[in-house]
Amino acid sequence: MMENLKKIIAKHNVASESIAAFLITVSIIQQFNMTKSRQYLLAILVFVAVFVIVHFGVLNYSKRRLRYSLFYCVPFGLAFWLGQKVVYRSMDIVDLVVVDIVLVLALIALFTLMSICVLGFIDRKSYIPDRIKKNKKSRWWVFSLIILLCYMPLFLAFFPGIVSNDSAVQLSQAVGEGGWSNWHPVLHTLFVAIPVNIGIKIFGGDLTAGIALSTLLQMLILVVIFGYVVKWMIELTQKKWIGYVLLVFFAICPIVACYAVTMWKDVMFSSVFLLLFIKIYDLVRQKKREELLQLSDMWLILLLVLITGFLRNGGILIVVMFLIAMWVYYKDSWKLILTGFGGVIMIMIVIQGPIYGALNIISSPLMESLSVPAQQFAYVAANGKLDDELRGELIKYADVDCLASNYSPMNADPAKNCFNYKAVDENKIDFLLLWTKTLPRHLSDYMKSYLLHTYAYWYIQGDVWALDFGHSHDEMWMKTDYTDVSLIGDGLKNAITKIEEGSTVVVWVGWMNNVGIMSWSIYYALMVFMYKKYYAMLVPMSGILIYMFSLLIASPISWMFRYVYSLLLILPTLIIICFINNKNLKGEKK
Repeated sequence: MMENLKKIIAKHNVASESIAAFLITVSIIQQFNMTKSRQYLLAILVFVAVFVIVHFGVLNYSKRRLRYSLFYCVPFGLAFWLGQKVVYRSMDIVDLVVVDIVLVLALIALFTLMSICVLGFIDRKSYIPDRIKKNKKSRWWVFSLIILLCYMPLFLAFFPGIVSNDSAVQLSQAVGEGGWSNWHPVLHTLFVAIPVNIGIKIFGGDLTAGIALSTLLQMLILVVIFGYVVKWMIELTQKKWIGYVLLVFFAICPIVACYAVTMWKDVMFSSVFLLLFIKIYDLVRQKKREELLQLSDMWLILLLVLITGFLRNGGILIVVMFLIAMWVYYKDSWKLILTGFGGVIMIMIVIQGPIYGALNIISSPLMESLSVPAQQFAYVAANGKLDDELRGELIKYADVDCLASNYSPMNADPAKNCFNYKAVDENKIDFLLLWTKTLPRHLSDYMKSYLLHTYAYWYIQGDVWALDFGHSHDEMWMKTDYTDVSLIGDGLKNAITKIEEGSTVVVWVGWMNNVGIMSWSIYYALMVFMYKKYYAMLVPMSGILIYMFSLLIASPISWMFRYVYSLLLILPTLIIICFINNKNLKGEKK
């Protein structure tokens, strides 16, 4: 049927494509309310753009491209349409009407045609790289130095560094004015504490100097990792210009540059996660499924997995996911994989359990990982739908009146603060059973609450909060404070603040700071790998996917970009890999 349709379109190309483009354009105009007279010119431009997409979609059509494009574009189109139904101010979802079916189909058709064009382009531009060749002219330290020089103006402008509110708590622990806890990962707190205390000791008790030393250390580690990735990419593709594009991305992307001078656990976690991803990719690219792995192939991966696990609460999920993925893929090497990853898991359990307990380091409370249930209970309370039975059971764990008055649809922290963390920790199973038991009764409310809470993860036009430029002084909770000193004047500092602060960055890089775009881009890369039969890519991507899943159930605020910062760092590498042909990535055994 589709072949016959293609022949008909080929005979009546312009007419049929114009009709299709017109129908899609009308739907888009209706979707975005582009009905005012001053928007007619925009409507014409939209029609031209849609016609071009339809035309090239027809030229690139194949059954395989259509199947995989639909697999991605159906949920993407539904998410895009549903996001349009969310009223941001009232934080509610508008009722659905019959015409919505037409709008959804038009959106899915448009996105599918765009995807077919992209897959056709990838097929035409894919190339077979040579084996990795050591390029003496590509020295990582040169790339690292270039990136460092690009970051230095930011470091000097925001001296001693941008201290987030979360890190202010870690600073209080670092200088001994607060008890240690794993609420913020202990490994990162140690990473902050050591240079801070060295700086304080060298410069006579000046916390500002200690923070500056910690920020400088973070910058140096980041530029070394980024410089190495640039060198690795040049050697992988044997295309210098690809490496140089990556270099420009690391050096001048506003969000990457500003995060380099921001004291946040997400920055270090994301950078190490990037390194871990390319090392696992190297493994599956070089080692066929039937080959036995050696410890020399695994030791660096195991080390990076261990560090990654300790830099993120819940990081053990990433470790377990990598264990499962590698165990399934390299079945013949199961003993080495089980021993290595099992050892990492045991180290994490022992350190985060008995050792933290012996050192009086408080564990992160379970409630921190239960943002979704907290939001759902709060939604029901805020809308006056708590029956006597649920109220009677919920009151054991939370202040119900607090839940009703403090519900914020896209921020779980107000709701979580209404819970008795100790009571939840002492009755974990009972609390989770309470949520499970009430799920069928309040299914529609729970679903609506979940959609609102995860809004930014699935909708590409949601507002995003990316950076905090120095509001942490109020959160220090310390006797000592630090001083913000712009060593090169306030002009650059103010300019950068105006560019970065708020919901978006400047237009040309705004998409890089969009949580929804980051999420859907990762899903699209996964679809491309499946389209190219690169099943081996499920191994390095398994950690990314489980991390994204954890955000959908545990992230307190979906519109905070820092939670998906790791996706931004990995995305350029994923895009380049989409254009690489490698038989080993197909994961086929002989």
